[in-house]
Amino acid sequence: MNVVFAVPALIGALLPAKPAITKKPKLDVPGIVVVSAALFAVVYGFAHVESTSWTDPVALGSMITGAVFLCL
Repeated sequence: MNVVFAVPALIGALLPAKPAITKKPKLDVPGIVVVSAALFAVVYGFAHVESTSWTDPVALGSMITGAVFLCL
């Protein structure tokens, strides 16, 4: 049974490697800020639900805002 996994792994190891990347990629700072804000909003919404309820406007607004930011 191990041969089923070993043969494709050996073939993949023997294939030529991709060329090295010569240009360093740039950071997407606006994207990092939006995703960080989205994750914060979603986590804050779920944490706020623990002490209130699912119909609390702050919790719902926070989770909806986080979802919208994640869609950006």
